[in-house]
Amino acid sequence: MISALKKETLEQYISIARTSPGIGTLLEVNSWLFVEKQNWLHFYLCEEGALMLRGRDAFLVGGAESEELACLLEFLGIERLLSKNTVPWGWKKQRTMYQMEYIGSEFVPHLPQGIEIDVSPSAMDVVKLLESEGISGRNTEDFYSELCTKRNHSFATVWAVTMEQKFVATAGAYAIANGWAYLAEVVTLPEFRNKGIGSALCGALGKELHRQGNKVALLCSTEKEEFYKRAGFVTKEKWCITCKGE
Repeated sequence: MISALKKETLEQYISIARTSPGIGTLLEVNSWLFVEKQNWLHFYLCEEGALMLRGRDAFLVGGAESEELACLLEFLGIERLLSKNTVPWGWKKQRTMYQMEYIGSEFVPHLPQGIEIDVSPSAMDVVKLLESEGISGRNTEDFYSELCTKRNHSFATVWAVTMEQKFVATAGAYAIANGWAYLAEVVTLPEFRNKGIGSALCGALGKELHRQGNKVALLCSTEKEEFYKRAGFVTKEKWCITCKGE
């Protein structure tokens, strides 16, 4: 049985989320902060799974009954599901994703001359940079509100790279809890790519989060594996994105 998350069942939800640190850390932080403010984020508790909905995307840690899950996702207009191995009835696997973890590297990428890291950039400037590349997949106001709330509770840290007072790249840990940090929203403006900026930023942020006592995880596609390996990450496990079949 899949049921909407309530404050009374939050502990059970977080317990399930913690079985898969990384993605689970994102679910843990978001549910703890927003369980009673479910306007752009929605949470559901399955018998053996924790489910989060955000826009047209769903994130599942653990399992859920295939047919019931498919009915819920279709009713709510969800187009994609990220999970380890759960495929809703009538859906199909679209692509494989990889969870990677930071282990450090003897070679630390350096930023090109004239480029600096801002460890406390304006939240709105970060949101504008992400929106300009069309990767956040959320309403600007919702994303901004989510980021500010997490920062205010020390559940997130976001860095940016600047050149001549212009943001050219960003990366952030958008969920920090229980000794884990989930790295996401990594983007570099097109004209500044292939200069080592993104890998240097991710490596520096990963190193700092690790120094603070966190294990650092991220999720990426096959094409991005080598990029993150240069920043000190190694591949740990597979996840998959499924979508509704034709």
